[in-house]
Amino acid sequence: ISDVDKSLGLEWVLEKIKKKIETRVVLINCKATKLEKFLINNNIEYKNLIFKKKYLDTFKSIFKLIRILYGWRATIVHCHLRKASILGIFSAFFLGVKKRIYTRHHGSESQHIFAEYLIDKLTFLMSTDILAISEITKNLTILNTPSSEKKIKKLYHGFNFDYFNSLNNSKINFLRKKYNISENVFVVGAISRLVDWKNIDKIIDSFLLFKSKHNNSILILANVNFNTRYSLKIKQKLNIIPKKNYRIIKFEEDIKYLYKIFDIFIHIPKLSDKEAFGQTYIESLLLKTPCIFSNTGVAKEFTKHLKNSYICNPNNKYSIYRGLEYLK
Repeated sequence: ISDVDKSLGLEWVLEKIKKKIETRVVLINCKATKLEKFLINNNIEYKNLIFKKKYLDTFKSIFKLIRILYGWRATIVHCHLRKASILGIFSAFFLGVKKRIYTRHHGSESQHIFAEYLIDKLTFLMSTDILAISEITKNLTILNTPSSEKKIKKLYHGFNFDYFNSLNNSKINFLRKKYNISENVFVVGAISRLVDWKNIDKIIDSFLLFKSKHNNSILILANVNFNTRYSLKIKQKLNIIPKKNYRIIKFEEDIKYLYKIFDIFIHIPKLSDKEAFGQTYIESLLLKTPCIFSNTGVAKEFTKHLKNSYICNPNNKYSIYRGLEYLK
């Protein structure tokens, strides 16, 4: 597993499989994370590996992984996320591990860079099984490496319904106080990384239109990281909004309670295949938050306009704004 701070999905899976299979984990670039703490608390043996994605470091990391897997006498290697999949599948292949499972979590980003495209192809060829988390990832994998089609099984992300059904109103009130959000304001929320294809700038533009008519409203941008080029554009747009009308939340662990604070939730990636799945589509609907979506990721497979969500044109602020007014 690579580059993860916290993942409820992975925690749920690890809790299940450790009861049936002897499970050990290699964390790549996950030292001092909530995921590492979870492994410690659940007595799951693990190793840490730091990978800087340099050519020499790649070979060193593969060699270290081979030593770890050989020491554990691994019979199944299952890889999650980009760096872990490249290093893990290559290491398991060279070591001769018979079962090499690759779960594809990424969309079409790698299709447009030849080196990344080639690495994907090699990884698919070296894998014995490929788990596609959506129709999009399945089709992209077949497009890259047609011979891999027989290896592919479509397996959607799983969700623990008990987790989403068990809500504590006191925790919702605690978050309101924590982020200074009155019950009298109308809250528009987004939970997303700050990359250009997630269209956070369009969300801000549509919110400005909405606020001009509904001044008692605030915008919450949650689980964001202002360390990208795109984040500069977001900062400039936020400067137009009075500070009382927006909140920036770097990370909130009790994410289900954040959804319950939102009056409307927006997730509108651009119309492309970069959104591989989009767990937030499912989470928000499980928590019965009114939603504005774009027809991307796994939403393509189950959302219906005005039935379970409002489907907008994610590149048009007026289309998003009409969704806000409709759900208001």
